[in-house]
Amino acid sequence: SISFKNGMNSLPQKLAEIIKESLYLNSPVIKVQKHGNSWLVNDFQCDKLIMTTPAFVTAGLLQGIFPSYADA
Repeated sequence: SISFKNGMNSLPQKLAEIIKESLYLNSPVIKVQKHGNSWLVNDFQCDKLIMTTPAFVTAGLLQGIFPSYADA
């Protein structure tokens, strides 16, 4: 089991501090697609993708890309 001294929110908060200039907050995600070596999130293309959504939300967004993950 993994835990953080200041709670599980410590990880996304630290990541946000590090990548703040390329971070999009409060942006509803409708679809995630793999596009070659990059990702399309809605219609925004990015090289890296970090998802901090609850597991069931992540599974739903990635089920078209990784169908077996949606069943986990």
